[in-house]
Amino acid sequence: MSDTALSSITRQSLDTIRQRLLDLSKRNQLLSYKEKVRTVHIVDTPLEKIFNKLVREGKSMTFVAQQYEKYQETVLQTAHNQEMLERRCKKLAQEARSAIEETGSNLLYLAAGFLAWYEDKNATVPLKAPLILIPVKLERTHLPRSATYNYVLSYRDEDIETNTSLAEKLANDFDLVLPAFSDEIQPENYLAQVAEVAKNMPRWQVVPDIRLDFFSFAKLLMYKDLAAESWPDDADNANLKQIIVGEVTPSKKMAKEINIDTHPLADKTPLILDADSSQQAVIMEALWKQANLVVEGPPGTGKSQTITNLIAAALSQGKSVLFVAEKKAALEVVRKRLDNVGLGEFCLELHSHKTQKGELHADLKKRLNQEYSDVEQLERSIQELTLQKQQLLSYSNLVNTVVGPNDEKIYDIFWVVERLRGELADEKLPFEVKNPQQMKRNEFNNKINSLKELGQQYEALSEKVIQQWQGFKPVKILPGDEERIQNILSTLLLETQTYQAYLDVLIEENQMPLAPQLAFLQTLTKIDATLLTPMPVPFDTTAAIKLLDKAVVERLRQFQTEQKQYRQFLSQAIKFLGADDYSVRFIQQMADAASQLEKLGFGSESSDELTLFIKSVDKLNNELQSLLNNPESAEQFLKFLKLRELAEQAPQDLAL
Repeated sequence: MSDTALSSITRQSLDTIRQRLLDLSKRNQLLSYKEKVRTVHIVDTPLEKIFNKLVREGKSMTFVAQQYEKYQETVLQTAHNQEMLERRCKKLAQEARSAIEETGSNLLYLAAGFLAWYEDKNATVPLKAPLILIPVKLERTHLPRSATYNYVLSYRDEDIETNTSLAEKLANDFDLVLPAFSDEIQPENYLAQVAEVAKNMPRWQVVPDIRLDFFSFAKLLMYKDLAAESWPDDADNANLKQIIVGEVTPSKKMAKEINIDTHPLADKTPLILDADSSQQAVIMEALWKQANLVVEGPPGTGKSQTITNLIAAALSQGKSVLFVAEKKAALEVVRKRLDNVGLGEFCLELHSHKTQKGELHADLKKRLNQEYSDVEQLERSIQELTLQKQQLLSYSNLVNTVVGPNDEKIYDIFWVVERLRGELADEKLPFEVKNPQQMKRNEFNNKINSLKELGQQYEALSEKVIQQWQGFKPVKILPGDEERIQNILSTLLLETQTYQAYLDVLIEENQMPLAPQLAFLQTLTKIDATLLTPMPVPFDTTAAIKLLDKAVVERLRQFQTEQKQYRQFLSQAIKFLGADDYSVRFIQQMADAASQLEKLGFGSESSDELTLFIKSVDKLNNELQSLLNNPESAEQFLKFLKLRELAEQAPQDLAL
């Protein structure tokens, strides 16, 4: 296909797409306007006054309810009572604010003048199309010392729109030309021009109604942009051909992963925000290869961050970037990121309140007067970061080096060691692997599998079985040996049962207190028969068995020590008392008597002194007995004691 033919197809496709943007059906509010419960009716206020105050003078006007008698220059009289007016204004203000926050587009317009027209001569119901659409904003103000609010209307300082949908409808269906509106034309004059055009159509008329409502111009703006006179002569560029005509260019379905650290273009690609390898690959693909890309990913995967880096990279090459999004929030996220890194002043917002002429002029003036610092320090910082990047890359290459007989990376080995060190921190490993550095991976895996198999078999066994087989260490077991082992165990079981029966008989006949347990019998096997003396006669079986107990032997040794001490004490007593044959009982009585004398205070007297004392006591006892046997003598003795007591108590100077 020739370039001329391709250019013709491109322009035809553009015109087709442009026409599809227009909705010329009765569903379009710009052709068949129907009032809603939110619509505000403005009455008894001249259109010329409203246009001059809002547009030409830039003042605000306040809505008032019907039958408002106080006259003011900035009052908009409505056909609603106070309650209805406040409800409608509140709904319009909220929805208009939401539309700007979500899409960045203003939908609130003051429609001045309507064309009442009919689809054909048979139509009975007229359709109303707005003629002048003034972009406005509605704000709520609180009245002092009152619980109510005022709603203030002001001009948004944007272009006043002509009803493009109506102009196309009149041109296509009725061969009529709708006059274009401009700021220099007074609204009444424009309505008169439209009325002049409509007078040729039966029943058509211009109605001077004024309504505040929502009207959407999003598609109409695109319709104007796609007009043939708006495009340069070289409009058939490569990108436009691919989009409209569908030209196929050689490209890969999926992006190929590249090594960012070693790629020659990585250092030449500027980044203002952190980016992983996949994000940086996207930026390089778009920046250096001029490739058309589709970047997909769920929320939070860095798409906005990638767009921010791509815009900054394009700015570094002196390019202009148009960033378009369906939602205003997406634009705000990228703009905020650019503001945070100091590139916000290089961005011109074409949405929201920034599209107003005053704001646009202020933004341009700020950029023209802005002074920027030198980038020399930035270049040094980039050089330092490049050096650090090389150091990190060298370290990364080192830890990813393949070593050892198993061709493993150093990083993987370190990671496994640290993981096992943490898992086995409190474990005391009872084994040691010899020459682990010489062992290949398959040998490690075989040993690990053997240990796992052993662990599984160990867990499947009961504690009783483990205890019975503890200490059993077979040298080597081959397949088929299980039958031989089973025969050996069967023979061992029979012999064990035979020995058990013999032991039961032996215990019963000899009254031996043996416990019929294998553990107890194993202790008897440890006795060295060559060291045993011949069996004494008579032999006490019970005593012999008890001597196997260490506690019994210890008590016997203590008894032997006590017997030795007793003989020493007995020998000393005989030496002190004489060679007579004294019994232990007599010696004990002597010890008791000496203890009693000690308590009576005679512990230091000799035996002779004790003998003399006993004789004196015996003599005194006889004399007392004589007195008791002779009452008269006893009575005289008592009188003598009484007189002696009185004499001791008498005064010293009393002469007897």
